Amino acid sequence: MIFKNVFLTDDWQLIVEFNNSTFRLLNCKDLKNEYLLGPLSFQLKKFNFSENEIKWKNGKSIDLKTFIEFSEKAELKDIQYSKITIGIQNQAPTIYDTIHHVYYVLLCPFNKNKPFIIGEHIGSGLDDSGGCSQFSIKELISLSDWKKHFRCANCDWAIEIIEKYQNDSLKVVELIAERSRL
Repeated sequence: MIFKNVFLTDDWQLIVEFNNSTFRLLNCKDLKNEYLLGPLSFQLKKFNFSENEIKWKNGKSIDLKTFIEFSEKAELKDIQYSKITIGIQNQAPTIYDTIHHVYYVLLCPFNKNKPFIIGEHIGSGLDDSGGCSQFSIKELISLSDWKKHFRCANCDWAIEIIEKYQNDSLKVVELIAERSRL
């Protein structure tokens, strides 16, 4: 068994897909300090992996054996709603709000039908507004303003990757891998 794909979700779960199409997940809060960074840090999102090791930019790593020891088996139904932020950016001031107008793009790598969520959050408190929608790749690229939304969410780097796959063969792992290099 070797690492095939590694995902760090927005709720700090490290999900690994193995070459035999099984999954394991590890809550990063459960890792001992010697394996990662101590307190959770956005540095956790900066990693590379090989067949038997996950290595973070700070030089810390976790090997296959240790990962299996600390993780638990996961079924696709357990991880299908996991999300990874591809981009998020406050564009205020706008005509809608002078302080808080946030655009975001999320990826649901285990939702094969509709892996993209794009949305906005405008204002704060009781009178906030905005919303989001979930899309397949075909639905996404049929939107007239999807590229503008990606630019506003500070993930214009993803536009080229998405355009390369003008059909349902989009490799969501390529988007995630690129995000972890940024």
